[in-house]
Amino acid sequence: DRAPVFGRLLTRRRGALVTAAAVNVLAIALLFALKTDELRATTSIMLGNLTERGGYGSLWLVAAAIIVVSVLWARVWRPDTWDLALLYAIGQFFAVAIVVHGLGHPGRLSPADSFARVAFHAVPLVFWYAGAVALGLARAWRDPETTAVEEGR
Repeated sequence: DRAPVFGRLLTRRRGALVTAAAVNVLAIALLFALKTDELRATTSIMLGNLTERGGYGSLWLVAAAIIVVSVLWARVWRPDTWDLALLYAIGQFFAVAIVVHGLGHPGRLSPADSFARVAFHAVPLVFWYAGAVALGLARAWRDPETTAVEEGR
């Protein structure tokens, strides 16, 4: 049972995902240091559109909660490299959006804002990731002796 070539490559490159995420965080932090006012305004407007005015209701609050809980419970559900790639893709989407909007126009609080419309494209990734988390938790529930919690790690 051999994984597809891309799957094998991704599995061997798990550390590359962590490195890329760290580089992204450093780059965004540097950009915030250089363009503090612009990126602060952009981030505020983006968060407002995701949580209040963008027409999403509670979708992004639930998505954020799923991501936070999944990271805190990672030892229980044991994410694989594909799951980490999904989480990275979600984070990368928002990193690029912050940079593009922060260096351009910060946007406006409205469902008609370009970011409010574009954010919808990340929703399938969020649902895919939530499904991966649910599957991992179901596996841990069904077979508790293989979870890290039961192993005492």
